[in-house]
Amino acid sequence: MKNEGLNYAKIDACMQQRGYSGVNIQAILPPNPNFDKIPNKTIIVPFIEDNLPKVVEMINTAKPYSFQEYLGYAMVWGMRALSQGTYGIGALYILNHEGQEWLIAGRNGLATDMDTSKHAEMDAIDAVESIARGEDTYKDRVILRRKARDDNDRKMIMTSLDPCPMCRVRIHNHNIPLVGVGNEDTFAGSMVGANADMMPPLWKIIMEAQGTQVTLANDNPQNLAYIDPQYLPVVKQMFELNRDDIDRALKEGVLSNISDIKTIALGLVRMFGRRFNNEEKIFDPGIKAIRGAKSISL
Repeated sequence: MKNEGLNYAKIDACMQQRGYSGVNIQAILPPNPNFDKIPNKTIIVPFIEDNLPKVVEMINTAKPYSFQEYLGYAMVWGMRALSQGTYGIGALYILNHEGQEWLIAGRNGLATDMDTSKHAEMDAIDAVESIARGEDTYKDRVILRRKARDDNDRKMIMTSLDPCPMCRVRIHNHNIPLVGVGNEDTFAGSMVGANADMMPPLWKIIMEAQGTQVTLANDNPQNLAYIDPQYLPVVKQMFELNRDDIDRALKEGVLSNISDIKTIALGLVRMFGRRFNNEEKIFDPGIKAIRGAKSISL
């Protein structure tokens, strides 16, 4: 059957061809009521239908705690982002403490969530910091808890794409020493290859001081970042599929109306009221105190 653009029956058939049955596909990719509005959906739909089963296989054939397993979970969230109409990028925060491992996911929402900071890595770190503050806003991002592979405390972030400069700064600010990357991004990435040295000096100094290690997925079986070669093209294509469309929207300033002057002004009116009689009204008590200071003769 077709549900909001995706043919779940076809995906299920592909799952069975790869030896997996009874998979709740709608739990993996919840229906998107706005699917018809997605640019390039005629390309996105067949890609998801053909490749989601590969991601399921990628996870289930991986060794526990391996680079491939972690990247597979990040890719599930990248697929979710893609199905929502934004960049196909996912991230996974791995936290080990007192013999337990927690996996917290994030996804890109730049074109869908009315949030210009909603990159996958930012989303995952937002979730972790919100949880650390005792909030339950991001409770749905905690995807797994299990026995850790050892008793060492560690934290790591896995992302399907080389982090942009904004996300790199956030990773350093959060002090994450281990960064796994699924695919290099020579155009906009900042932590892999030559781009890693093109940030302002401060961030290179901080990276060295924190001992941040960045590892790129590869097809060398002897390497800890080994990924079965059949899955590497999926990582790359998942992002590139609609990149041009969203990049174009960014350049034209029409990606989201969250930054539109009228939208912002309406938000302010809802908060502070529409009545305005051309009189100045100061809301901040500190500024009010400053502006109310009396000048005296010295």
